[in-house]
Amino acid sequence: MKILFDLETTPTYHERLMRKFKNFCENYAIVQCYKNKLEYNCKYNIDVENIISEIENKFIESEQLPWWMDLID
Repeated sequence: MKILFDLETTPTYHERLMRKFKNFCENYAIVQCYKNKLEYNCKYNIDVENIISEIENKFIESEQLPWWMDLID
């Protein structure tokens, strides 16, 4: 039987990103903002977005993102 889609593994992609993000950020509010950004696609003011981007850039290259991720807004 051929599976059309890959099954979600444990930990999920979002869980892996959250763990890595927490390793670089101890600010609970920023961690929650990142979680909401991942799960609910929340947008924040430019200052919060810059903080999240700075932290995410420290580890995101280690994740193998699908080619189509750049197409998502």
